Amino acid sequence: MYREKLASSELFTILGGFISSLIFAVLLTFIGNFQETCGIRTGWGSVLVAEAIALIAAGTVHRVCVTTWFFVLCRTSL
Repeated sequence: MYREKLASSELFTILGGFISSLIFAVLLTFIGNFQETCGIRTGWGSVLVAEAIALIAAGTVHRVCVTTWFFVLCRTSL
């Protein structure tokens, strides 16, 4: 939707990576809550699915967004 805007400058590229890390956090929460509600346990499967979706979303904007996503994710998980 805002691909051209997010890829237009360095600051917006970093913002795109940050938004992708937020997408990851929201998806992981949603998938985890859905699994708890349904009584399904997949372990690391939910993490991998949320990670793949966030990486694809970041990669469609700009390849630097993927790197920024990784750095923001590592920084927030410490």
